[in-house]
Amino acid sequence: MEKALVSIIVPVFNTEKYLKECLDSLLNQTYRNLEILLVDDGSVDNSWAICEKYASFDNRVRVFRKENGGQASARNFGIRMACGSYFAFVDSDDVVSFDFIERLYNACIEHCAEMAFSRISVFSGTLTKFKTNSVSVCHVEKDDIFKLYSSPKIADSIPIISFCNKLFKRELLCNFQFPEGMAYEDTASIFIPLYKMNTCAYVDSDLYYYRKNVNSTTSHWFNEKCMDAVKAFEMAQNFFSDKKDEYVVQRLYVPLMMHKIFCWWGFAYVLKDKVKSREILVSYRESCGKISGTVIPFRWKLLLKVIGNFPILYRIYRIFGIVRIGER
Repeated sequence: MEKALVSIIVPVFNTEKYLKECLDSLLNQTYRNLEILLVDDGSVDNSWAICEKYASFDNRVRVFRKENGGQASARNFGIRMACGSYFAFVDSDDVVSFDFIERLYNACIEHCAEMAFSRISVFSGTLTKFKTNSVSVCHVEKDDIFKLYSSPKIADSIPIISFCNKLFKRELLCNFQFPEGMAYEDTASIFIPLYKMNTCAYVDSDLYYYRKNVNSTTSHWFNEKCMDAVKAFEMAQNFFSDKKDEYVVQRLYVPLMMHKIFCWWGFAYVLKDKVKSREILVSYRESCGKISGTVIPFRWKLLLKVIGNFPILYRIYRIFGIVRIGER
């Protein structure tokens, strides 16, 4: 049986330093029935020339150039242009293992899954070799997915929130759009295909390698864009509230409020914007009053309430890091 066409969508913006390493890892995939869509989002460096060069010697590479609109805009463009039965997303400064697509595709077939995902490994500089991992694949329940999605620990949540370590059946992204004009667009939209899917498979291997880049959204020190993380979790809550899924709505209060108190601290002590910080603190306390039921463990409900009443404790935590209360 012929294997399905897989579309790999790669937004490209000023990544000439890392782009070749990324593209080499894609072109050398053990899974061969691919189309690689390179969407140049208005680069002003040598990225476009590199894209054209790769397209000239491998007909699986399709190149597009558009005005700068951000990563979400480039991904949306790629989705519209893609012809595959499955979609994958790779950032142009990252690298994937040579069996990235093959393992995820086989996991989907083996478990009749609409989505498969892997672990993410973080590196900096140049990746000299991939980790050797045994092949371990399992079915994951949707409830467990959302427990990880809403976890206060980044190590738990990132493999769920990220689009880049996954293979999606095309139907999951039908009529789907990344929210344009905001940071944290993965957090603000991944819950849509997660909700739509019926079956998910997990490949317990490091297949996606995220480059820790000082210029990336998640590497910046506090700035106003950090509020987009708050907006992202509010969007998720509104989505599940409309679906009458109070279980997920309640679970999302922990990461939402952790981001809110971080933004309170950032506006108060980094940007020195007392008005905005007070506004965020009021919103934090309002969220605290909406927590109900037994979905959130008592210790977390107590901790969130104490911080809301005595936010100075969070400032002390930021200064001294006496205890670890989460990694969001």
